[in-house]
Amino acid sequence: MKKRIGWLRENGIHQAGAAALAVFMAHASARADVTIGQDWTPVTNVNGYSYFDGFTDYADGTPTTLLSQVSRGGNNWLKYVNQNGQYWGQLVGQGWANPAVLPPSVNANPRLEFDVDISETTWGRLFVNVDYGSAGGPSGNQTGSVHYDLTGLTSRNKDTIAAPANPFIEHVSIDLSAVGLPRDADATSADLAVFVQPNFWGYWDPNANGGAGSFISQPYATQAYYIDNMRLTSDALKVNGSWNVDADGNWLTGSATWFSGIPGNLAAVPNGAGHTANFLGVTDYDSGRNNIAAHTVTVDGPLTIGVMNFNNANGYTISGSGQITVQDAAGVPAGINTAAGNHTISSALLLNSDTTVSVRTAGNTLTLSNLLPSTRALTKTGPGALLVNNVRAGALNVNSGSVKVIANGTDSGTSRVSALTVAGAAFLDLNNNSMVVDYTAGSPLTNIAALITSGYAGGAWNGPGINSSAVAANNAVVGTHFLALGYIEAGILNIPSFKGQSINGPAVLIRYTAAGDSNLDGSVDTVDFNNLAANFAGGNKIWSQGDYNYDTSVDSVDFNLLASNFGFTVPGDAGSLGALVPEPASAAALLAIGLIGLSTRRRHRSDSSRT
Repeated sequence: MKKRIGWLRENGIHQAGAAALAVFMAHASARADVTIGQDWTPVTNVNGYSYFDGFTDYADGTPTTLLSQVSRGGNNWLKYVNQNGQYWGQLVGQGWANPAVLPPSVNANPRLEFDVDISETTWGRLFVNVDYGSAGGPSGNQTGSVHYDLTGLTSRNKDTIAAPANPFIEHVSIDLSAVGLPRDADATSADLAVFVQPNFWGYWDPNANGGAGSFISQPYATQAYYIDNMRLTSDALKVNGSWNVDADGNWLTGSATWFSGIPGNLAAVPNGAGHTANFLGVTDYDSGRNNIAAHTVTVDGPLTIGVMNFNNANGYTISGSGQITVQDAAGVPAGINTAAGNHTISSALLLNSDTTVSVRTAGNTLTLSNLLPSTRALTKTGPGALLVNNVRAGALNVNSGSVKVIANGTDSGTSRVSALTVAGAAFLDLNNNSMVVDYTAGSPLTNIAALITSGYAGGAWNGPGINSSAVAANNAVVGTHFLALGYIEAGILNIPSFKGQSINGPAVLIRYTAAGDSNLDGSVDTVDFNNLAANFAGGNKIWSQGDYNYDTSVDSVDFNLLASNFGFTVPGDAGSLGALVPEPASAAALLAIGLIGLSTRRRHRSDSSRT
């Protein structure tokens, strides 16, 4: 068993360390939000022991080699390997090696926070015990401890030996005021010990052994924990809670529906900037409920959350009249993550911070059916799908997988962003909806044209880029009017609004419409014919100039697309750009004139080429 050491002091503080200590103590009282572990670069002291940002590990009072700096996801992490039967993962930060753990810093910032990755653990319970000791001040030796139960994050309990580990990086926030603060500000030494304790993987089954009972366990397996971004902060405690019942319930007023592991408040509700809500497949270890069924969690009042994690093959539905505001906090980027299952958030959802939505499993879908307008950026990652009512945000970045707008077709389905990026293998499916892309400098028209051309995929409308599943489904039916996604610079139209969105500056407009609708008014008429005629036989053309098959040329293929739709109005779009009125003419007369005129133009060009 690993001993919990007493407060260790390194012999022979170096002059450089002493100088750093003096400078730190002179200024630390004015500091806030102090990083105490992030790069984890190992430094060897005079005794040959390695310290990682001033932290080391002791087994039986001797520094070990159980710690290492590892690179994961482009960042350095501190890896702790708990092996040989040890169940205390003891990370000791010493004031002589890291002055940030001295009392002036801790007094001013009484919350300890860090990120932990437990995706490689196999045991069912996890505790974190923090001991803080200081000495050398007027009060002499001062010690204290606080104990947190992180069992709700492990995704394993006494009924789930085969359950998968938690795949998410979880943020841990610990209130150090319980260790006896404030401490002597002029203390000359301090030790901050963080004990990561995976409780032995087993449980007592009273029904085993013919009713006599038996301890059910698995053989010991080495555990690996990864820690990063360790800091001291004056922020309020950030709750990290897991839904802890196999039942429907209210988010804010449920009875013990959450498990947060905070001493004295194990069922604390996650509701605040930077807080985390986990919706997993199992309850905490002692509740022992495996394979939680699909349930509805009712948002019974306005709430704020930093991160939402879903990992259950049986889908959760987050609904109710309360609004969810997604708000980051120092050390906690805003995010909504799914690892398994299809989940729905139908409550009003406001992104008050730049937010990353990750759907990590191909074939899974996260639905946000009431995403509110925001000025923040929405970034989609992971190979799965994000389904939204619309995206009205400062920016939309589709880095991987797909974002699909729910079929609507009315103004409420129109998306609007100030910046748009779609990675090479990612998809933005507008379905039967439209989009406005505002800009201030440098038109994105060329990039949007390329994205739509890629999504067009030779007419299949299923390629990466900007595509439309509604267009694909319509055009696959023989005898229907061919539909497409048209695009145009708003300045060409000089209109006050587009699909319910006011136009008061430069923008590129994208519309689900009929092939041949050059000006995106929802109808194919003489105005569109005139646009095509003016550019016929030309190259390097775009949609608004008559290129309806995205090959940059205006030719007979485009004419035929227009001709087949002449006089057609996309259902629900009649007169939506009322300022544009086509000339009166019958379709038959127009097309007859058009065929003669265009063939004559081709002949004249051919004759001139022979002279």
